[in-house]
Amino acid sequence: MLKSKKILVNSCGLAIITLWLTACQGSNLSNADVLTDQSPPSNTSTTPYPSASPGCTVISLENTPGPTEISLFTEVSDADRTRGNPEAKVTFVNYCDFQSPFCAALAYVFAQLELEFGEDFRLIYRHFPLLNQHDKSALATQAVEAAGLQDAFWQMYDQLYGRQSEWVSLSLDDFQTWLDGRADEVGLDIDQWHADITGEDIQSRVQSAWEEALSLGLPGTPFILLNGVIYEGPRDYDSLASIIRLTLLESRHFHDCPPRVIDPDKEYTVTLHTERGDITIVLYPQEAPLAVNSFVYLAKQGWYDSNPFFMVKPNYIAQAGDPSGTGFGTPGYLFDVEIAQNLRFDGPGIVALNNNGPTSNGSIFFITFSAQPQMEGRYTIIGRVIQGLDVLERLTTRDPVPGVVTEPADLLLSVSVDES
Repeated sequence: MLKSKKILVNSCGLAIITLWLTACQGSNLSNADVLTDQSPPSNTSTTPYPSASPGCTVISLENTPGPTEISLFTEVSDADRTRGNPEAKVTFVNYCDFQSPFCAALAYVFAQLELEFGEDFRLIYRHFPLLNQHDKSALATQAVEAAGLQDAFWQMYDQLYGRQSEWVSLSLDDFQTWLDGRADEVGLDIDQWHADITGEDIQSRVQSAWEEALSLGLPGTPFILLNGVIYEGPRDYDSLASIIRLTLLESRHFHDCPPRVIDPDKEYTVTLHTERGDITIVLYPQEAPLAVNSFVYLAKQGWYDSNPFFMVKPNYIAQAGDPSGTGFGTPGYLFDVEIAQNLRFDGPGIVALNNNGPTSNGSIFFITFSAQPQMEGRYTIIGRVIQGLDVLERLTTRDPVPGVVTEPADLLLSVSVDES
């Protein structure tokens, strides 16, 4: 449950996720009604890829330093307009304005997220009427609050955001007529609703919401808190769905580095049981003991069960190993890259772990469709396909791009391990 006045403004996990998504997709902060100027981000640079020594670090949020807290936002209460499960694992608090096109777009995204994530999703709506910018903002807010007095807040919310294009260009008089039609559709007592719209209590609520948002220094709309953290990343469906999946994945994180479960002197093969057939891989415990040990451990723990092949690019690679299907998920720990000089990306069927730097091996792995010499010295090779390259070729091609509908991913159903 979202707690009171102490709202997190910095969280290691959410901050990293947001930065990854922004880096991959670009910031969409221009998709907002902005009250203050926004400075452009400074340029970033890359550093040479250094050599690494073996090691493992637990990164589960329970083991990270506590975030900075400041007392800004009022606690969630019965006075808030709430939609969804009070015990949801993901809660959005959204400060928005009904006349804002960006808020309307976000309302549609939230509706889709609610459909997909169900009991894991909750939305709290708070008014930020831009009274100095939008001519119908006050009346729209009064209308939805008056509907709320008849337990129809969310019905009128859906009407205003879902049909915004019908009324946004109307005069105030014509907008009132339009509102009358919607109030009738949702079954309001029209006379009572009219009296409430113009009542002192409702008008005071609108003015107070505007003044509170200004006192908080909110830069514009939409303004979002995600599980109590100020969220400034992309607001499209794909990005927010990815963050929800990653947030839900945290409950599966391991709180310790994997114990030793392999003997480097033995031989190991694993079979990937996929929707398209089986792929058998011989592993390299001598060359990559840390990585092979983690892979075998996760396989035995069921981490890879029902994982999507979230990226499949013919003539390049197929990727899996992230239960969230986002490409950003980890098992709660990361470990160092191991580079064996005798192993090469010299053909199809090379299996390696993905990473974002020399100490960031996790659970995500890829299999090559062809030789990839540019990967030499960067990724830990853990094995090679000895049977099932034809299955690899049958995987559904996917190269997820934000906002572009892709084919459903084929699933890695389970992984079996054979030791000899």
